[in-house]
Amino acid sequence: MVKIHIFNPEHELALAFGKANFTPPAAGRGMRRWLGFLPAFWASDGDIVVVDNLQDALNAASEYRRYLADVAFAEPKMLPAVMREVADGIKGVEPWGWNTALRWQMIRAGVPEGLMPSEAQLNAIRLLSHRRSSIGVLAYLTENVPGTVGERAELQTYDMVRQWLDNHSGVGVLKAPWSSSGRGVKFALAGIDSSLVGFVHNTLLRQGGIIVEPYYERSFDFAMEFVADGKGNAEYMGLSAFDTKHGAYNGNMIAPEFDKWHIINVLMPKDSLLRAKTILKKRLGTLCRGVYSGPVGVDMMAVRVKDRLFLHPCVEINFRRTMGHVALSVAERVKSSFSRMRIVYANRQYKLVLEKDLL
Repeated sequence: MVKIHIFNPEHELALAFGKANFTPPAAGRGMRRWLGFLPAFWASDGDIVVVDNLQDALNAASEYRRYLADVAFAEPKMLPAVMREVADGIKGVEPWGWNTALRWQMIRAGVPEGLMPSEAQLNAIRLLSHRRSSIGVLAYLTENVPGTVGERAELQTYDMVRQWLDNHSGVGVLKAPWSSSGRGVKFALAGIDSSLVGFVHNTLLRQGGIIVEPYYERSFDFAMEFVADGKGNAEYMGLSAFDTKHGAYNGNMIAPEFDKWHIINVLMPKDSLLRAKTILKKRLGTLCRGVYSGPVGVDMMAVRVKDRLFLHPCVEINFRRTMGHVALSVAERVKSSFSRMRIVYANRQYKLVLEKDLL
């Protein structure tokens, strides 16, 4: 049986909107159009990859075709015919992330509802994806893993946010409960100045709260990637070493697991990382039980506090596929051919770039 795969990078914005009639911004539509072929890196031969434009997908995939699974690319309008040609039937649908808007897009394209989560399940996934899910996980990690720092809180009023910043010398990070990479995250360096007032009020009005946490001097970004089975278990898939610019994703290292552990161990004690991995497997399995099955990514940082490096073990939890998962899939396909993966925007198009240079 085959699977239907979809790259929907606008996922977090759709979660924040919370309704079926969501229209992605131009950037989200562009990424989905030009990078829709990406699931062919982790799909199996014979699977179906839904793309917005067939010719665009074929053109974008052509450069890396020898590394991709032998999939069938199909526009939504082509899905009924393509599904009828599958002799063994459709096993399920695996998007970048599950939300109500995507479910209705697939129903309109002719995908049976039974292959997708129900509305009740999607509401549960949306609540799980709220940043408050990470608060307890972070607290447990910092209590039980040596050499770690980090704290996080959810606040519901403007005055509470202002008071929290006053208690932290006016410096902190403010995050919308649901937002995508680089969006919905603001840095306060001198309390709530004029540039932050609108963000705080709008976030509180639209999402009912705001997440606050201290600002740390970042030395290195990385993540641990998992897959949850929805039955209480989470399998560790690998490390992701990546680069950000102004809070937005910039690129991933493509390397064997041993090499990534070696690089990160220069900054962080291996025992702390292994302890964090063990705890996360258990906590993520528990969080996802009966709610969500699929990829999960936990972003981390090496941070500097008073000239000493600490591990921030839970910057974000992404209950979806991540670029770290993509990097793991790409590394498996390309072996030692490349050492870095980036997404670039040029000539009004998003493009996957695999290069030899290390981060």
